[in-house]
Amino acid sequence: MLPVSMSPDQVIADVATRVVDLAGEGHDSFPAAAEVERLYAEWARATFVAIAAWAEEKMTDRDRQNRDGLHCTGLFSGIPSVDRSRAFAIWSSVTRLAHRRQLEQRFAPYSEDQILFRRVPGLFQYIRTSGSRPSELVSASALEFGFHAGAADVRRGSHTLAIDSFLPVPTLHQFLDSAARDGVFVRLNPTIVDAKRSGALNEEVVRPSDPSWWSSGRVFRGKSTGFALVRQKPDHGTDSQLSREYYLLGVRALQGVVSRFAGDRLSIMVEELCEDGENLVGRCLHADVVAPAGASPLNYAAEHIDIAVNYYFRERAIERNQARLDLGQKVEASVRTHLARSDGAPFEMVFAIASSFFRSELLVKEWLDQEGR
Repeated sequence: MLPVSMSPDQVIADVATRVVDLAGEGHDSFPAAAEVERLYAEWARATFVAIAAWAEEKMTDRDRQNRDGLHCTGLFSGIPSVDRSRAFAIWSSVTRLAHRRQLEQRFAPYSEDQILFRRVPGLFQYIRTSGSRPSELVSASALEFGFHAGAADVRRGSHTLAIDSFLPVPTLHQFLDSAARDGVFVRLNPTIVDAKRSGALNEEVVRPSDPSWWSSGRVFRGKSTGFALVRQKPDHGTDSQLSREYYLLGVRALQGVVSRFAGDRLSIMVEELCEDGENLVGRCLHADVVAPAGASPLNYAAEHIDIAVNYYFRERAIERNQARLDLGQKVEASVRTHLARSDGAPFEMVFAIASSFFRSELLVKEWLDQEGR
């Protein structure tokens, strides 16, 4: 039964916590629908209706569109049809909060109390502890990798581990091939162990890229250059690749900045922005190289190349959509983690990683075409 003292938001939070716990290790989805059906059977109907009324006020336009198609699915078949719309409202709130909590767990800095390090003895000593964001990556030298049918099999001893799902398998391959294993670091999902694999039209060039810096290195100390490519909403019936990237992948923008710092250090940061419901996913590619002004950085090895994921929840997503990386406008992500790092890889590896890591083939091609690559 529902405690009388609990408010609707507390109820949703309590159910979301239970859903995350029920999902257990090794699952990327939540058993939220089954949990809502269980609660419908346990609660008095008046309580269910009251909680649903609160949840309906929190629904987004996308939630309502999805609810309109509910009759086409088998969701909530155990609930009378008169209450299925209410069940969907509760499910939407629970799933949204459960997803947020799972991301917070998944992106948390590594610690010895996480299931990954409790179950895999000795692995914790291989985490990368230096840098501005330590304890986010594990040395590849501690792991065994296999690749089968486009999937990565990662093991330590008898244990099967999980690379974070934001890290594409081709990109993982590139990092592993870029340097000796003790110079490569990857992000393992700390909540999963021994689990089965789950496995220019309509584009606005807000600021074109300046291709000269690749060949000449002509970015001087204290200065920067950059670019901003924004995906415009395509009309229905336009090129299928445009529609796929916008509607299915949620691609919205590709932004980048190149800056020169003291000691002839040249730094590039590129972020691809993709909508995820009311949230925003930022896939980030960063590289540092020491190369004097006037010399092409492509002739040098990078100090390091790394990739990360920024996840912006609703309020931060609005801020990030309004900001421009090339103009120095930065927005702190709601949660963030690195996915992979290579020390000493060739700087030109940036191009290959961009092509495999970012989701938009069209925006990446536009950027690289502007760079003359």
